Amino acid sequence: MLARKFTSLVFAVSLLLTLSQGRGYAAPRDVRGQSTAGARAHRITSQKKRSKQKKVNHTLKKRTARAAEGVWGGDHIRLVLTEGGATIEYDCAHGKIDEPLIADSEGRFDAKGTHVRESPGPIRVGITPISQSARYTGTIKDQTMTLTVTLTERGQTIGTYTLTRGSEGRIWKCR
Repeated sequence: MLARKFTSLVFAVSLLLTLSQGRGYAAPRDVRGQSTAGARAHRITSQKKRSKQKKVNHTLKKRTARAAEGVWGGDHIRLVLTEGGATIEYDCAHGKIDEPLIADSEGRFDAKGTHVRESPGPIRVGITPISQSARYTGTIKDQTMTLTVTLTERGQTIGTYTLTRGSEGRIWKCR
């Protein structure tokens, strides 16, 4: 409140001095002696710069990287990652990721593929196992991958697995 009164007083005095010297109208000034129009323009410019910085930082979060190719394994799972996707072997199933496995800057990924349940015993001639569409989601941090497999049509989660890069995994096939 006191600052407003002081600002008004400074403005009135500067206006009187300007008019008495015959220079015409002077731009209002704040307590620091800056013109209020200039201060307003400075605030707007600063806000624009901050807004551009926020956009740049937001863009950086969208960076992506391909997951490291090779063998990833864990309990009951083995995944072989290639440039174009991956093949997955489970105890009593197998699957395929049909697209490159690309993680965002926080290591998260989401890829489409298929999942095929297997049954014990020999594969019968003429019977093709049923392939179901699946969603493979998870995270990669350093040499560890967490993978969740969900059947797309049913929304059923098959399981969540922890895999290590370079490990062959431990699989017990249905016999």
